[in-house]
Amino acid sequence: MENKTLNQKTLLVFAPLLLLTGIAGFVIPEQYSLMSGAAPYNLFHIFFGAIGLLLTMSNNDLAASSFNFGFA
Repeated sequence: MENKTLNQKTLLVFAPLLLLTGIAGFVIPEQYSLMSGAAPYNLFHIFFGAIGLLLTMSNNDLAASSFNFGFA
């Protein structure tokens, strides 16, 4: 991890958070959820969290920075 840029390190934290948010949307009952609980939103979080993890593993700083910029 010592040769990763700040964008890659940020995405390394952000991508799993997206995944966990999407999974939690399916697991936590809607009345206790802090989010909408709608399946499309959960799938959105899971999909983009997985893409973020793949970009982190690719070691491409431009891709990581573009992904972070798109969510900023």
